[in-house]
Amino acid sequence: MPMCRQHPTLNHADYPHEPGTLYDCRACEAECHCGGEGTCVHCAITAESDKGGEMAAIRLPHSGLMVPTEKVRVTQVSSTDIGTGIAWSGTVRDGRTLLGAFTNGGRGGPTKFQEADAAGARRMREFIAACRTADGDQADEEAVGEALTDEHETSKSIAAAQRRGRTLIRHYDDFDIPGFWESTADPDRPEMVRALATECAARHPGVVRAELWDVTSRAWIEFYRRTD
Repeated sequence: MPMCRQHPTLNHADYPHEPGTLYDCRACEAECHCGGEGTCVHCAITAESDKGGEMAAIRLPHSGLMVPTEKVRVTQVSSTDIGTGIAWSGTVRDGRTLLGAFTNGGRGGPTKFQEADAAGARRMREFIAACRTADGDQADEEAVGEALTDEHETSKSIAAAQRRGRTLIRHYDDFDIPGFWESTADPDRPEMVRALATECAARHPGVVRAELWDVTSRAWIEFYRRTD
């Protein structure tokens, strides 16, 4: 079968059909195939989503991804250092229902969703179609997978810091890559936060900006931004 034009890595399902006519074929559903009579499955799914689909009304706290529900989430992550990178897999559930897993081979390829069954594939397609990035753009499969995984891993780091009586700090470098450390600074004490910003500037010159997790407001609060 031919490849998808917009997504060259997607081949059409190995089942006799004309491009744009088969549901559950990732290449058919990835782009518009209209051109003859009728509506292709991509446009039919999009129209259905626009007409009666879910709305991305919830902003997740750690990634900024806008989602229609917090029930769809990564519940477990396993990873392996393969030398060229980190290969990982994040189990995804809708409530207690297993949908599948987001995976990345750690070799520079994209993050993909591997469904547990046909129902999981359909549910994830609906969920991704309703998601939006922090900037309000349509989120794709990779953006959703990495955001949900970040939510899970960051929540674990916050919980671990709290158990030790510490505050989690998230910082970003010149390439906007995040890193974490823990601090004894109390977010409710301004003098401690100011001291933390001074320490950040003196001891971490590669940090562009830094923020701390405030347990009370359940939000990241920026306390440092480098001025060049």
